[in-house]
Amino acid sequence: MFYHLQFFSSLNTDLGSKVSTNDARLSDARTPKDHNHDSRYYTEAEINNLLTNIKVKRKTITKSINANWAAFEANETGIPANSIILDVNIMRAPNYGYHFVVGHGVDSGGTLYAYLDGAITGSVSFYIHYVPFA
Repeated sequence: MFYHLQFFSSLNTDLGSKVSTNDARLSDARTPKDHNHDSRYYTEAEINNLLTNIKVKRKTITKSINANWAAFEANETGIPANSIILDVNIMRAPNYGYHFVVGHGVDSGGTLYAYLDGAITGSVSFYIHYVPFA
């Protein structure tokens, strides 16, 4: 073990004599000349404010389905268009057993799809968790 420490110690010494930390090539690589912190970047205070104001909301929607997927039109959900859908879950009920949503997605028209683990027939209640953004 001592040998390895001695090796790395001499390696650091050798490297230190080869390259100066004031070398222009190094400073250019670390900080590009056009780098700045102008208004294109969020400040720490702006990020903290955004994170403080995030509120997860839940919408409950009941649909009659006969398939292994369900579609929710944007106007049907009442969820604002600028929201991020976090998840979609089925509320468990005796009339359709213990099925699960195995995936979800939103198409370019704003229709939300929930893909189920099997076909369900009946009136199904879904929880949709989302975060609205201004």
